[in-house]
Amino acid sequence: MEKDKSNLDDYIDKKKENISLKKSNEVSNSFKTIGVLSIIGSSLWIILWIMGFSYISDFFKYANDSFIRLITFVVSLLIIFNVIKIIGISQMFKQKSLGFILYIVFNIIHTGFILYSYFNGSEQNQLILLFALLSVVFIILVTTNKDKVMNQ
Repeated sequence: MEKDKSNLDDYIDKKKENISLKKSNEVSNSFKTIGVLSIIGSSLWIILWIMGFSYISDFFKYANDSFIRLITFVVSLLIIFNVIKIIGISQMFKQKSLGFILYIVFNIIHTGFILYSYFNGSEQNQLILLFALLSVVFIILVTTNKDKVMNQ
């Protein structure tokens, strides 16, 4: 009888350890929410860049070839940055540290371009500033929740 009780206690202890291991390997719900919102935000940026590019493409018939190449390169680069941000967040869901690096680096570069163009350029759209400030908030949120996500 005593042996059965010790076996039962060992079994219960192992189950508790397995549950705690599963919990430590899972991404927290708060980070999942931040990640999903970040993916939605990056997708909105991609749509915004595509819409902006299609709007200015009407004026390409008046521009020279080098200007068209420059605008195409910059818009393509900004779209690629947002795609890499989405890849980074999806890697962070899998608890990969490379995902954190990809997301933070490309989000900082993208947000820096936007804030620079807002404050030093001719772009004075308040919606763009709001999106850029939301990106700064997500940089802060992801950085502060990094320890909850990164186990590897």
